[in-house]
Amino acid sequence: MAEVSRLRRRWPALGLALWGVASVGLVAASRAGHWTPGVTVLAGSAWLLVLALASRDALRNLFGPVFAYEALRLGRRKLTFLLRFLYCLLLVALLAVLYASWMSQQWRYGADEKVSPSKLAGFANTFFETLAVVQFTVAALLTPAYVAGTIADEKERKTLEFLLATDLESREIVFGKLVARVTNLLMYILAWMPIIAFLQLFGGIDPEIALAVAAATALLVVGLSALSILFSVLARKPRDAIALTYAAFFLYLLTSGIVGLLASFGTVQSGTLFTLGGESFDWGDLTDWFVAGNPIYTVPVRTSGGTNLDADIVSELLRGFAIFWGIASALLIGWAVFRLRSVALEQGHGEPRAGASAKGPDRTEIGDDPILWREVFTGRSRAGCLGWFFRIVVILLLLAIPALIGYESFIFVGMWRAQMTFAERWADFREGMTIWVRTATGFLSLLIYFGAALRGAASVSGERDRDTWISLISAPLTPWEVLRGKFLGAVLGMRFFYTALVIVWGVGLTLGSIHILSLLPAVAHLIVYVSAFALLGMLCSLSARTTLVASLRGFAVAFFFMGGYWIALLLFCALPLNLMGGSSGGQSLDRAAELAAAFTPPFMSGYWPMPKFDRENAGFYHPNDYSIGPIAPVVAFGAWLGFTVFLASAVHGRMILAMNRGRKYRKAMRS
Repeated sequence: MAEVSRLRRRWPALGLALWGVASVGLVAASRAGHWTPGVTVLAGSAWLLVLALASRDALRNLFGPVFAYEALRLGRRKLTFLLRFLYCLLLVALLAVLYASWMSQQWRYGADEKVSPSKLAGFANTFFETLAVVQFTVAALLTPAYVAGTIADEKERKTLEFLLATDLESREIVFGKLVARVTNLLMYILAWMPIIAFLQLFGGIDPEIALAVAAATALLVVGLSALSILFSVLARKPRDAIALTYAAFFLYLLTSGIVGLLASFGTVQSGTLFTLGGESFDWGDLTDWFVAGNPIYTVPVRTSGGTNLDADIVSELLRGFAIFWGIASALLIGWAVFRLRSVALEQGHGEPRAGASAKGPDRTEIGDDPILWREVFTGRSRAGCLGWFFRIVVILLLLAIPALIGYESFIFVGMWRAQMTFAERWADFREGMTIWVRTATGFLSLLIYFGAALRGAASVSGERDRDTWISLISAPLTPWEVLRGKFLGAVLGMRFFYTALVIVWGVGLTLGSIHILSLLPAVAHLIVYVSAFALLGMLCSLSARTTLVASLRGFAVAFFFMGGYWIALLLFCALPLNLMGGSSGGQSLDRAAELAAAFTPPFMSGYWPMPKFDRENAGFYHPNDYSIGPIAPVVAFGAWLGFTVFLASAVHGRMILAMNRGRKYRKAMRS
């Protein structure tokens, strides 16, 4: 019996090993047999299904009871059904709008003219490409927000200790929570299958490419879920796990794109690194493997010369994509399982957190405003080494771009630069630094706004999760004092990025790349925007039950007001006009885009730092411009200012209700 028990405990490891060997064999067989994308996807799905049925006992022991509980709990949520319904409604609305736009274009040629099959196929192919982009975007945006807070939420609510105290193993906790959420996310991929099946009547859609896109989206969901669960294990709070996951994915997209560009320019060294199975590998192969998981770079590169995505190219892209995210998922999930208990013990019984003592060597006296002291001086986010790693990476990226600009301006000698004087090179360098200052300002502002929204989202719900909210409202504190302290904690919690922003502006002023007066509207916009996003997060926190729910709501609301509405404008305005021929409504669309840009906080934050307010730097917001002029930024700033005042009033009213500070309390305090 003991040997049988030990064997059953090893079944999950044997099942995973069997899946790994089968995946390697499948990739090798597809490469050797030159399989088409459809054959590869169908063979892989069938093989995984056979292995799942053959090793069902191993899978049952691998996931454990956590998977059954999480799948049942998530499947019964009203929000799950609502999001699926809204996503399906979005796809149907997109199809209806594009079809109506396309039909209006066909009617221009006469009502009695029949539409040729080639035009029907062209419309179906256009919609399929749009839908593929939407699928990848939804997968990239939704997966970290849905998965990254799972383990961290258990820490926040102090329930992870109870899970670890049971006889559940670490792999059962991690795999159970991970697979339950991945299963729900894969339902969004299945939602587009009926639409694609219907569009097959139009023709123009290669079924094998459709299967390849669905498989690539599923692989992206699994890979991002593995990255999310790792950060959920390592981070203390759900907001930190979500933010670090998005930052890591964005960092990979950025670095892989840079590496791919450098490799395409021939700057990567050649030469054999090692030989495996009679096949040699060099630096180019390593860069290809590293870039293979970035569809934003690989697909445009493969189609840059006007080449269509045929079966051979799609098979190669899908194979590299599967290898990258398969290996990455295995390593990330294994690291999460290995580190779960040790990290939980370190965070639960390790060194005291910042702010544990009333006074420290680097903190001021508490004074007469304890909430302000607590939120501003002790409410710092502790993302650990990973948080500092990403901060250092941000600084290095900000420093690397000026170095490249300086190299290109002063050292690099090209055909058009050989005869340039030093003054001309210096002017070129200052112009490049102006672009860098404006881009860096927009990027850092984006991080500040998201950070303020997430910190605001954890301001009140975090107190409820830690069971300190009752103690807080029992203290003789007014709602205004609590609101002010929480608000300043969310705003001033981004001090690291404020410092980086000041350094960027200082470099620009020193080099003469920006004018000091242009920083006045930049600072004014920064104050209004960061206040609005902090209040948005606090409003989500007051209405949510847990920090995880508040963080998800805060992220979604911040993403929309940060410029997420541009997705709807592109899908339901720009693309239909393009299908209609768009020349008649092109001017109106440009004016609408300029007006919408004035309401986009990251764009306006990066717009204002400029050397002088002339036609060249101000663009379409210059007074002498014939398009939209300076009225749009003024109206947008006034609207955001009014919106911020409205949010402050709404948050103050909700804070009064949450603290139960009605008229009776105010009369008692006055008496």
